[in-house]
Amino acid sequence: MNHIFLSEISFSTQMLQTILRGGNQVLISRSTNVYTNLALERYLAENIKHQSKTRLLLLWRNKPCVVIGRYQNPFIESDTKYLAEKQIDLARRYSGGGKYLLDLFLKIIYSFI
Repeated sequence: MNHIFLSEISFSTQMLQTILRGGNQVLISRSTNVYTNLALERYLAENIKHQSKTRLLLLWRNKPCVVIGRYQNPFIESDTKYLAEKQIDLARRYSGGGKYLLDLFLKIIYSFI
């Protein structure tokens, strides 16, 4: 199984297409930007369905942020004023599910794709 470390500048479409054709791999994002990591996860999930023999494990961490599901209301699920005061990002993932708080020291996020 290959391990590939990704930095934000390496997220080119050509590179990601090569990864998707590469069989079973572990991808480790060096980005701590929640929007970059969620976009990467979504891109891989939407494009891997065309590669039947590819399985990916994506590992990533984020700076402090709150991530909510597709159908959640951010004004009900979080204190948006507090998030703005503390400069904590609020992001929405494309899948459903509940909200979660992430930071660099407590969480490593994983996605099986």
